[in-house]
Amino acid sequence: MSISNGHTINVMFTTLQKGMNLAGLQAAVNCLPTEEQAVYFGKARLLNRLQFLAGRLLIRQLYCALHPEDACVIKAAPSGKPFLPAQPQWGASITHSGGIVACALNTRGAVGIDAEVIRPVELSVFEPYFLPREWEYIRQHSGPESAFFNLWTRKEAVAKADGRGLGMDFLSIDTLEDIIRPGAQTWACVPLTLSACLEGGYAATLAYASDKHHAAIQIMEITLSELLSSFSTLVRPPNKRSNPNSIAI
Repeated sequence: MSISNGHTINVMFTTLQKGMNLAGLQAAVNCLPTEEQAVYFGKARLLNRLQFLAGRLLIRQLYCALHPEDACVIKAAPSGKPFLPAQPQWGASITHSGGIVACALNTRGAVGIDAEVIRPVELSVFEPYFLPREWEYIRQHSGPESAFFNLWTRKEAVAKADGRGLGMDFLSIDTLEDIIRPGAQTWACVPLTLSACLEGGYAATLAYASDKHHAAIQIMEITLSELLSSFSTLVRPPNKRSNPNSIAI
């Protein structure tokens, strides 16, 4: 696996599907810090557990490729945004929706990533979050739900990069622009093409601070089996909680 740094933002994703091979799952969970294991086991459904686990492992996979000599410690800001205490200048972001989990790592500043499975939603509920011209674009589009999710992931990606998440004023994010200036910060939004194997399609966007440099985007896919295998060989004390394989997706 070739990982780039410098002006490259690394994106890695995996897909979760029924019938997938979960060999090494318990061993990989045992490699998580105690507080992350508590979050993992606090989720009732296996799908939600796998989404959380895959997100944390993807960040560590990228981090360890760049700094193999260091342990990767992930903390969460009050907004939920992940950050790396050992590399405070780096930006990290995680997203999951349905069967897709992705992360982004930027060694030169803030980054946000958002992916959404395109699905039926009550669009009118979201109208207050869009500028009039954005809403007109969605309403007039031949595929309004696809248009909605394409713009929504742009808003979410910028809000994640900004650090305020859903606490940010979404009306300050004009998603019909590729360069978004909701305040003093300038964000570039890049649509992402991830897996083509997910039924129904999805929308995905990466946002990063663009006032200092233009970044190349490197996208890498890893299977869940490969991801689990990378961490299941690490030696950690076994966790005595119930077997996560016993829970149905």
